[in-house]
Amino acid sequence: MVSLAAVVVDSGGVGSHAAIVAREHGLPAVRGTGTATTVLTTGQLVTVDGNRGRVSAPGEGEARGAQRG
Repeated sequence: MVSLAAVVVDSGGVGSHAAIVAREHGLPAVRGTGTATTVLTTGQLVTVDGNRGRVSAPGEGEARGAQRG
């Protein structure tokens, strides 16, 4: 079974599948990062701030999504 703590996607709006699933499960989500699936790796530890639309990884700085929620 896969365990998630947040959702981070390159694109999509508030009605996107990723946003809906995140809301249904009470997970923070950042959409519109543009490069998250290229920059982040599977299993990498990141901090997701769904309120501010920010994703940060230790030692790698911070990325901001164009959309949040």
